[in-house]
Amino acid sequence: MKMLREESLLLKQLGEAPTIKILDFFLYNPSLDYSKQEASKQVPMSRSTFFKAWKALESSGVFIQTRKIGRASLYNLNRKNPVVQKLIELDLALGKQAMEKATEQEAIQVRKTS
Repeated sequence: MKMLREESLLLKQLGEAPTIKILDFFLYNPSLDYSKQEASKQVPMSRSTFFKAWKALESSGVFIQTRKIGRASLYNLNRKNPVVQKLIELDLALGKQAMEKATEQEAIQVRKTS
């Protein structure tokens, strides 16, 4: 069953390409590691699309194998990868920008009601 959540700021900004959706899923769940099969069930796309996108991301060193459980390998983002570091920075910057905008709009509303 796929997790339902509001579209992230990263997806709103960069679009919903399969690779972005996979990266967004792992950014949203930083303390957990997932097998490819588990992640493919959680990210809203077909299995074949997921595995094609995964292969491209894996070959660029975006993921790191964290452990093995039986025959299943579990993965998380490779936080030492410069691309992953920049994505994390971008995600944080988008969050900060959204918070500043929301705070500004709230201040305007307060001024209007005062």
